[in-house]
Amino acid sequence: MAPKRKGRATAPTIGGVSSKFIKERRIDFGEIKDTMFAKLFIQYGWKRYVEELPSGNPKLVQDFYNNFNADIDNEESPRAHYTKVLGKWISFSKDSIDECLSLISTDAVFYKDFIPDFGDEDVIGFLLGRSTTNESGPFHNGALCEMVWYMHHFVAANVEPTSNITTINILRARLLYTIWVHKIDLGHHIYELIRTHGIEKSSSKRLIFPCLITAICKNKGIRSLPQEETLLHNDPISRSSFRRACEQIVKKEKHMATAPPSGPGESSAHAPPPSYSPFEQRMLDMFQGLNMKVDRLQHSVDQLLAIG
Repeated sequence: MAPKRKGRATAPTIGGVSSKFIKERRIDFGEIKDTMFAKLFIQYGWKRYVEELPSGNPKLVQDFYNNFNADIDNEESPRAHYTKVLGKWISFSKDSIDECLSLISTDAVFYKDFIPDFGDEDVIGFLLGRSTTNESGPFHNGALCEMVWYMHHFVAANVEPTSNITTINILRARLLYTIWVHKIDLGHHIYELIRTHGIEKSSSKRLIFPCLITAICKNKGIRSLPQEETLLHNDPISRSSFRRACEQIVKKEKHMATAPPSGPGESSAHAPPPSYSPFEQRMLDMFQGLNMKVDRLQHSVDQLLAIG
């Protein structure tokens, strides 16, 4: 009889672990402190959420979701408002999230029950940075104006996690605009998403809010071992990350300009011009404008030096 095969190890590599989660992203307020985006988060009291979250603990988070209490909202259950993590029952509710993130829900709206006081033309105008009446989406990430680019990446990791950041449908666009014009009850919104995710227990879905769940569990006395793997945050949302996106556009332009003819005997003069998304075109215009300003400044300096 052939020997029985041992089961696979349950502790994957760091890369394997990371692929099972949609990780939160921090915001580098030092780089974007002068933007309306940063001022909005300070006004809402969300700054701590995106600055002070610890790294996630994969084992702890996986156990949290695997053993999530399906009766957590059943007031008749003796385990209402509690769930089990690593063999210990801990309280978990919207209040747990508010406490962990120092959130204040005063004057906040619960997004799930929110009735919009705006139209989709306002939403799309905000999303694209221009007025339009004949577009309904989905919209490409590259079409977003700068402030919405920040907002989109924040929401995709920290508010309503998704692994698809390339396109934005009208439902997500409404969420982005709602956050821009109203303070939503962030703790309530996140709690509902975690609760649904935990009860459904879908093995095909990536686990959400790993760093937040780790922080809450630690607040409730769950301690992880020092040698356990940690789940680091994704790169922070910053002006640098936005500029890197711009640099990719410039690289694309240079590549298209120097690419050899696509067919035998085809002259580069007859090659079709490169096409860009609205966002890419705005970035190219911006860089070209900056180059012109630098040239004018250099010319002025040369004139002053000549006079001196």
